[in-house]
Amino acid sequence: MKKTILVPLLLGLAGPVAAQHTEYNGRAGLGLFRFSGQGAASVSTISYYNDYLSTGPNGFASNSYGREVGTGFMVGGRMQHVGSHNGLFALDIGYDRMRSQAAVNQVDYSSSLFSSFRSWYPADGTIAIITQNLTAFLGAGHRFQVGTVNLDLLAGPEAAYVFGVKQKGSGSFEYNNGTSWKINQSEVIRSRGDVRLHAEVTAWYEKIGVTAGYSYGLINYQGGLYGSDAAVYSRTLRLGMTYRVR
Repeated sequence: MKKTILVPLLLGLAGPVAAQHTEYNGRAGLGLFRFSGQGAASVSTISYYNDYLSTGPNGFASNSYGREVGTGFMVGGRMQHVGSHNGLFALDIGYDRMRSQAAVNQVDYSSSLFSSFRSWYPADGTIAIITQNLTAFLGAGHRFQVGTVNLDLLAGPEAAYVFGVKQKGSGSFEYNNGTSWKINQSEVIRSRGDVRLHAEVTAWYEKIGVTAGYSYGLINYQGGLYGSDAAVYSRTLRLGMTYRVR
């Protein structure tokens, strides 16, 4: 009698334990990136000059923190624990290279670095901030079963180390029947650390998943920068594929 009662009890306790497991995933995809805040710009101007001692591009943008969406890419890996009641806990480490975008409508041009003569000319082209990011995301959520598809919902904090920041762009302006401009130089940011709120959804069919996630930056990229009191914050949308290794 005791054995008859004990066996079902042990099986009932073992069921939830057996349902728990840890998954390992790799991901890659497309990133859409822009800046938000008072200091973000949809349109910028360029200061540009000829430097006959150098073969490189010369000049800078008045504001390259573009409000318009630019593209990038991302890769990463994840360890994810699935609990007995389909609760999720995930640690994700990734790398992405993103760019924002702003249109250029004027160039402040000088024929030489040492010339005192400058003039404004109508212009076209785009200027971008390009960032590289190492990211770490700690998320919690739940897995839902929808027919043959598993739907994972996760949210939590994301930390990023921002490096290799560049100001890059090209176009032309109305001087001497058309002159091209080009900029490719390092951009100074006050903080290389960014803290973001991140939420995402992943639809799984067997080992292959389609994922979409949004990161809302909380750190001002120009915070404390001398001569600037306008705030700019990162906004990132990631769309991609993920594969469950096991």
